[in-house]
Amino acid sequence: MPSVTFVTLCIALLAVAATFVATPARADADVPTRPERIESAEKPPSRIRLSLALGGFGLTAGFWALNTGFSYLFPDQPGFDRLRTPVIGPWQALANNDCRGSCSFINYFNFIYFTFSGLAQAGGLGLAIEALVTPTATPRARQQAPAPNPLPGPRTPERAPPSEAPPSPSDPPKPLFYLPMPSPIGEGGVGVSFGGIF
Repeated sequence: MPSVTFVTLCIALLAVAATFVATPARADADVPTRPERIESAEKPPSRIRLSLALGGFGLTAGFWALNTGFSYLFPDQPGFDRLRTPVIGPWQALANNDCRGSCSFINYFNFIYFTFSGLAQAGGLGLAIEALVTPTATPRARQQAPAPNPLPGPRTPERAPPSEAPPSPSDPPKPLFYLPMPSPIGEGGVGVSFGGIF
């Protein structure tokens, strides 16, 4: 006859095994799920094209004017003569920003400034191009306002035309979804980047 401790051990093991079998697996409970992306069928109004194009060209022209002024203020600095060319000038200046072994603070600052200026000018040009290719809604015909009631007396309540639906409550705003991710930079360098759905 088996000992009491062996029987107790078998019953305890069967109870633990039954607990694992009866409990559903919850391994993915902490894994975030990606929210569904709902595309809107509405297009932006056509009047947005002009302001978007002017904003993009203005951003590019503003940084180009700033760069041109700096190129005349500091003509002896390496790469600054290249800043007079719009959009590609900062990238050419970045390639010509050579310190030949003795780099000072201004050389490092120029690396950052040329990169930022190049990205700003390219971004402005990108906004202007986006303004030209973005599909927009066709302008609707304006509805005429009803004529005022010339007769004094009780006014009848105005009703909305049957073609207009009553305003419906909009969907509640969706929460912002973002995901920080590590980014390798060179040998042994680490950075953080963010991606998400807005």
